[in-house]
Amino acid sequence: MIETFIKKSGILTSKIARDFYLQDVGSRILTVTEYTEKFSASRGLVYNAIQILVDNNCITLKKSGKLGTFIESKNIKQLLHYTGWDSFTGTMPIPLNDQLSSLASALCIELKALPSPFLFAYISGAKNRLNYLKNNLFDFIIVSKSTAEDYLSKYDFLEEVMILEDNIYSLKYKLFAKDEQNLTPRDGLRVAIDNKCTDQLNYSHQAFANYDVEFIPLPYTEIGNALLDNEVDVGIYRPESWIVHLPSKELEFINEENVFPSILTYKNNYNMKSLLEKVIDKDRLLDFQEKILKKDIPLQFY
Repeated sequence: MIETFIKKSGILTSKIARDFYLQDVGSRILTVTEYTEKFSASRGLVYNAIQILVDNNCITLKKSGKLGTFIESKNIKQLLHYTGWDSFTGTMPIPLNDQLSSLASALCIELKALPSPFLFAYISGAKNRLNYLKNNLFDFIIVSKSTAEDYLSKYDFLEEVMILEDNIYSLKYKLFAKDEQNLTPRDGLRVAIDNKCTDQLNYSHQAFANYDVEFIPLPYTEIGNALLDNEVDVGIYRPESWIVHLPSKELEFINEENVFPSILTYKNNYNMKSLLEKVIDKDRLLDFQEKILKKDIPLQFY
């Protein structure tokens, strides 16, 4: 019973600390009743959580009668201790091309504004990144806009932080083949697919929906070599520098919007969306990526 109370009290204190961290000095805080309804917690737990933050010099509050209670001052460093935000992690595709490496670098520069150290993990396959997010191993994931739309329609534990509609995530996927005649869809073709790469998988099924083909499961990074070694006939792939010499074909159903990057987070990771919205400035992020692509500033992903 006591252990449960301490756990509930600690979680509630952390959530309220995150609220206070994101609020400006001079802003009104929620009432005890409002917090009770918001977090389905008892008035005693809410009062104790707020009092812990006051007693430990995280904030100074000022009551103004019917107008409510306002934040008079904040000790950011002390308040941060109670948020549980001691580090941050995100994941995106392996930055093997200019588009992804410049985006990773721009995000690493921009996310230096987070209140604690940030680390990127580079993982191939959007489904792999999704599973890691679901298991609370990362605070957010980067996927394409089309993948984000697909996941948001299927999984209610997700929420979208933002679409980076001016940034570059990748070039549009194309259909590649070693033999140019295989670019014309027909029965009997061996088609490479990566079941963990949502865009590549969906585009492959869409491109060959009306044909009796054999889908060959492969990791995305091995599709190019499989084409060269005649293990498959065709594969949908991003136009990387090392594969563009192969015969290729545009896929009409893929438009530019499909390749905008989108940031997704886990709904239960309280206030992560709000924190990222506060830290990431889209115009500044775009400026960073453009300068990196022009080589005005060096790659800085880690």
